[in-house]
Parts: sequence; C-alpha cells; structure tokens
Amino acid sequence: MKTMLFLLGMLAVSVVNENLYVYIELQGSISAEAELGKIKKKIDEFKKQKEMLEKTINASGYREKVPSKYSPRQ
Repeated sequence: MKTMLFLLGMLAVSVVNENLYVYIELQGSISAEAELGKIKKKIDEFKKQKEMLEKTINASGYREKVPSKYSPRQ
C-alpha cells in the first residue's frame, strides 16, 4: 500500500494504512514540503520498528520463552 500525504489547512496528514493515520500540526512559517519529508522519515522508522518486532515475535521459540501475558494473542 502506498502512503498518502496531504495537507488540511495547518495540519499535515499521512495515511499509512486503514488503521494508522499520522497527524502533524503545522505552526508558523514552515515549509509544507519539509514537514511532509519529516512525516515520510517517521513512517519509514515506524515500518522498520514494526518489521523488527514481527521478526522477533515470529522467531523460533519466542512463544515458549515469553510469558503468555506478553505474547500476542492467537
């Protein structure tokens, strides 16, 4: 899914997926393009973090080592 970025007045909005929207309030005389670049960078960071967490959770033996109260529901 392609990330969509758009501006609503003084608010930059990024639609990451159907469950995640990123809102950044724009203040003062700033560049909307610069803010959109920051949003893209943050989204990339979150995607990398998500991939690392999924890799950890899906690792062999994870469910046996982690107490059930911390393990993702199946």
